[in-house]
Amino acid sequence: INAEYGDPADLFVVGSVCKKLNKLQRDRVLRRLVVNRLNSLGEYFFTHECNEAAIRCCDKGLILEPENITLLYTKGNALLGTDRWMEAIVCYDLVLNKEPKHTKALNDKGNALVDANRYVEAMQCYERALEIDPNFSIVWYNKGNMLYKQGMVGEAIKCFNKALELSPEDSECWYNKGHALRYQGDIDGAIDCFFKAIEIDPNDADAWNHRANALRVKGNFDLAVKCHNRAIKINPKDSNSWNYKGWTLHCQEKYLKAIGCYEKALNLNPKHYDAQRRKQIALEHTALILSKGLP
Repeated sequence: INAEYGDPADLFVVGSVCKKLNKLQRDRVLRRLVVNRLNSLGEYFFTHECNEAAIRCCDKGLILEPENITLLYTKGNALLGTDRWMEAIVCYDLVLNKEPKHTKALNDKGNALVDANRYVEAMQCYERALEIDPNFSIVWYNKGNMLYKQGMVGEAIKCFNKALELSPEDSECWYNKGHALRYQGDIDGAIDCFFKAIEIDPNDADAWNHRANALRVKGNFDLAVKCHNRAIKINPKDSNSWNYKGWTLHCQEKYLKAIGCYEKALNLNPKHYDAQRRKQIALEHTALILSKGLP
């Protein structure tokens, strides 16, 4: 509740305090207790990706306190988690109307605007958040992602560098910087970034796969296959991992082994276009080799 009324989680304290209050004061204390509980539940459900439950908790709390910033912010995040961008933006705007320097709301509003392809407005949100707090690393990261999405790769890398300067243990930022460097043709730099992401999070199957893909470009096929194997060990039901491994084997002209990988990818995802196409090419190469009587 607040320092005046003690810890809202301690019902005994609340009960003792309420005895000393008039009805109006008791109602205010109990309302605040209920709102706090609903907000805690909303945040719990949101962090566990139960977004609809989080929204329901926030809505109930907002009936009691329609301008509660914390509830509005949590509801906005939960709405964003269900791809309801426009509704999320409304919540963030309500937060910002009450608290214009709420950097988290500015950042998340920017994310919602990016999802809605409204890049100019998103940039304004990120820039405003960084104006208030230049050391807010996640904003630099999200700004970098938006710039990369727009094809402004050099500018995106600058943002990733700033984010990593502030939060060097951000594995996702290392991973996305790796993609940006590979896009620019800096394969060695990309490999280093993917490796750094793996050092921080060894269970990141995507980072293992994309490190392998970059290694394949450099001709380091054996190490690439080992990386694919690690990704498959982490998530054996990922059709992309099997497809990537198949392509690495394919590039080594190990067509039968590649076909086996493509088939596993297609068993997991029968509509995997790349696996379908590459399997057909590998079958044609195999048939050609057999027709010529080659070993």
